[in-house]
Amino acid sequence: MSTPKVVIGTVHPDSVDAQFCACLAATLTEDTRGLLPFRGRVMMSRAPAGMIHVARNEVIRGFLAHPLRPDYLLFIDTDITWEPDQVWSLVDTATTHDLPAVSGLIAFCQQDEDGPSDPILMLYDNDFKLVPLSADVQRVFCAGMGFMLLRRDALEACAAAYRWPTPWFDYGHRNGKAVSEDVIFSQRLLDLNIPVHVDTRIVVGHRKTHTFKHSQVGACLSV
Repeated sequence: MSTPKVVIGTVHPDSVDAQFCACLAATLTEDTRGLLPFRGRVMMSRAPAGMIHVARNEVIRGFLAHPLRPDYLLFIDTDITWEPDQVWSLVDTATTHDLPAVSGLIAFCQQDEDGPSDPILMLYDNDFKLVPLSADVQRVFCAGMGFMLLRRDALEACAAAYRWPTPWFDYGHRNGKAVSEDVIFSQRLLDLNIPVHVDTRIVVGHRKTHTFKHSQVGACLSV
């Protein structure tokens, strides 16, 4: 039996998008390399309104207690769509490049009066400014948690530094502004000298009011 590499974690509202479920089901049934454990493959936690950080922390707590001790936890948000091969590719990137935190590439847009604006890549620097795509595997300050792979030792280091009840994710202030839980997590990793990267070749879908499809996101890569 192969050693399991990755567990999928997600936080969710009371109902979950059907396309997310279809992607998850395909991933669980197309694990031909045996990268997922034979049990405890998915860890889910309900996120009450305004308490997504609590749910994310609970998923990580469960992952670290997993009896088979997989190397990686892959957070996938319920508004993301993906292909199973993208999960395996992200694990390969993390392993090949020895990366403790690596995300797929996600886009979003602002809502204009006449519809959505052009897609914007979620690549942020330390000043939380958007940066252009510059490499296949690109270091960033923050890329969100939509499709983020995290290595066990990085999560353990963060837990040792910040401790329960919010050792990884929390709401707080950064540079004089209130920020979301993923920004606080990114700052904690930075303070611990744990780098965050994005594999810009792994482009996933992002289902918002106006859904981003793989082809639409790809259009902004050539700009």
